[in-house]
Amino acid sequence: MSSLASGALEKANSIDKLDARIKQFQSLIEPCLGVSSKQKPNVNGIQQFIVFVVEQIGENNTATSKPLLLFLAKRLESIEEDFNDQLLEVCKLFIERVRPKYTYYAQSLLLVCKLLAELYQADEDWTNAGRVMASIDPDDQHFWDDNTFDIAKRCEWRIETAEFFLQNEDNTSATKHIQKCRKLMRDIPLSKAKVKQQLGLRYKSCYSRILDSERKFLAAAVNYLEIAQIDTNLFDATEVNPADLLKSLENAVTCAILAPAGGPRTRVLAMLHRDERSRNLKNNKVLEKMHKNMILSNKDQEDFSKQLADHHQATLAGGLTVLQKAVYEHNMLAAAQLYKNIRIEELAKLLGVTLVQAEDLARIMIQENRLHATIDQVDGVIEFDNDSSILNSWDANISESLQSVNDIVDMVEAKSSLKFSI
Repeated sequence: MSSLASGALEKANSIDKLDARIKQFQSLIEPCLGVSSKQKPNVNGIQQFIVFVVEQIGENNTATSKPLLLFLAKRLESIEEDFNDQLLEVCKLFIERVRPKYTYYAQSLLLVCKLLAELYQADEDWTNAGRVMASIDPDDQHFWDDNTFDIAKRCEWRIETAEFFLQNEDNTSATKHIQKCRKLMRDIPLSKAKVKQQLGLRYKSCYSRILDSERKFLAAAVNYLEIAQIDTNLFDATEVNPADLLKSLENAVTCAILAPAGGPRTRVLAMLHRDERSRNLKNNKVLEKMHKNMILSNKDQEDFSKQLADHHQATLAGGLTVLQKAVYEHNMLAAAQLYKNIRIEELAKLLGVTLVQAEDLARIMIQENRLHATIDQVDGVIEFDNDSSILNSWDANISESLQSVNDIVDMVEAKSSLKFSI
């Protein structure tokens, strides 16, 4: 059957009793869906039904049109995956016809938009999946008619939209939804603490990826590390995949390596190096060398570059790539530990850059207080100030704090049956 029987829809609409009228419409559309028979949907019949309900019945009789469209939206979800192409066509027409009158049919539109996004997702069409999700404004109170789209669901909608955009590296669109999600996260009630915890993990993952793509590598490294070190006991066994946590740890290492050289990055590298899982990562060799302030060779740089995404190797204003700048800055600090002074010409050879680039790198790092040195441009020499009292003081304070923690743990274990593992 290419379409519904002529006059069948008008006849159904002429039934006086509401319940009987709705049941008659449902009996007409059900065969077109092909759900019970597991056959190909009758696209023409479904489209004819949608047009009639929206245009002929419409907002003048929402007691009929609203439950019918909601019924259809729910039944569309049951169509077999083998008929996704036909379902895609139906969903597009549904949204096209219903959107202008969405204030009457908000819940139906919500369901079909979600279904269409899932169809695009199945085809790995992340851009269109994100656009369909973004076409719904979760802040629009017309979608809040019942409890099915509460604050947790609205937050999840924003996060999922951002996830789709990030799959296609559309950082700008993803950022918009993650930023709007921040307040929603805070307002999720305690009664949904478990859901909030799950959404919080997805939110942090998206936020880390955004920071990463914006080249805010140090902040991204810290966020990735927080994900990698979450307490899995707080989640159900199926909610957290250990492989995902390991991937977050690897991302944290990559971002820390690419972050601007200096004290903050040194501390993050130390935290990553202490994580025993980092020993098995592909980028552990570079992590090890950077943590120990060793100079990275060209081969180290080339091997590491093969593991990086495109935005990690973008060319910056000075002509260096992101990776090159990170490695040269690290090698600059490593050289400062080896030499009291060095000619700029020799430093350029050591770093593998031009004379101008070597001097510019040193100058910028000195200005940003990441390198303690002075440049003698007349003699072409850099004098390194190896006074590490600040770092030594920092290390001493950390050691003292950790020792205090150990002392407290020892006292607690001595006076009780409790055992601690740190």
